Amino acid sequence: MQPTGRLTGTTTGVPLFTYHEDGFQSIEKTWLTDEEYEKVLRSKVLACTDVVFVNRRKRTFYLAWRKALPMTGWFWMGGNRGGINAPLTKGLVAVILDETKLTTITPDRLILRGLMEYFWKDRAQAPQHLGCHMLGLTFSADITEDEARAITLDPKEYGEDELREFTREDLVRERVFPNVIDMYDLVFPPANLWHAVLISFKPDTPEEIRRDIYDRYQTMDADCGGKDAGVLFWKVDRNLDPRKNVHLVEIAVFRDMNALQTFRNHPKHKELTNILSKVADWQVGDINHPIAMP
Repeated sequence: MQPTGRLTGTTTGVPLFTYHEDGFQSIEKTWLTDEEYEKVLRSKVLACTDVVFVNRRKRTFYLAWRKALPMTGWFWMGGNRGGINAPLTKGLVAVILDETKLTTITPDRLILRGLMEYFWKDRAQAPQHLGCHMLGLTFSADITEDEARAITLDPKEYGEDELREFTREDLVRERVFPNVIDMYDLVFPPANLWHAVLISFKPDTPEEIRRDIYDRYQTMDADCGGKDAGVLFWKVDRNLDPRKNVHLVEIAVFRDMNALQTFRNHPKHKELTNILSKVADWQVGDINHPIAMP
């Protein structure tokens, strides 16, 4: 069944659908006093729309130094000031314009990456020590270096007037809040090792030996340590295309080259390789690519 809502986010990342019931009328916006807002913080979980600016080509984040509670330090932009009556992405564009003066961001450039839940120990509203419980619908937007230089930050929210660019190593070195690194790995998934093997049995190989080798392959990942040993995906099956005399196809994803080498040196794998070497030839190919698509 196809979703009936209108896709207001992009087709990558987390799908975001908007549903307008027939008869919906615009809600008159009202402003809360500090006292009223403090009561809301003690009775509701508030949702914010946030955005992290990224440079996909350089695999970097652009962050600002937040000085306003509840989050101080290197962080992204956003808040719950997007307003009502409009889709979240349109409201977030308004927040971006307000906080950065950047006029080139449009809703189609915003990718919803995840929903983050925060239990902050402090808050901007008195009494500040009570903290708050909030949700962050966190988007990313790929921007150019010219756009990054054009940004002027709101001095009420941020301690510097420019963004700073961070690699993942920079984020770790700066000891940023853990969710920033988690978000980095969502936007730029670490590369894994994809391993393919094409196996061709020699013509005189008996069927029972072929069947035994096939059966051994079905549990080889678990026999060699499985995911704990860095075998993230494993599949060996009979080839559907016989034109090149390939009988079995192995497709595996390893955490990295070290995990593949550990797998190759496992006694169970060596035992199977010794059997296979007498009755078959094979070709191997390896590439690096994230197992989760960005």
